[in-house]
Amino acid sequence: MPQLSTAIKLGFDLARVAATKLCVCIQNKDVEERARTQDFMTMMKMKWSLRVTNLARVALLHNQKQRLLPSPKDLAKVTDWLIAELKRSDLTYDEASLFQFRQTAIIVMTRLQLYNKRRPGEIEGFT
Repeated sequence: MPQLSTAIKLGFDLARVAATKLCVCIQNKDVEERARTQDFMTMMKMKWSLRVTNLARVALLHNQKQRLLPSPKDLAKVTDWLIAELKRSDLTYDEASLFQFRQTAIIVMTRLQLYNKRRPGEIEGFT
């Protein structure tokens, strides 16, 4: 799915480029190009906000409303299971394998993510 916020940002960028072009036209005293640029800016204000920006905002709001959050009971069950798995894992030097180490690292990262659920991108910095 394409980033819907890109359409909104693109509208602002196009308006800035048109404003810069208008300044250049004024400095160069180019009346014809100035009129065309002003027409473009008027069309941008009328059509872009109606068609692109509003549709993108509606789609963004629709996507944000569809997020389903797990219930606190389910989070507690997952947390209890993760703690049990961590206690059960044996990472002594003689017994630990690469697979066991990876499994334990995944469990620890999952536990951290559950603990820091308000900052979901933090775990991605560790990997």
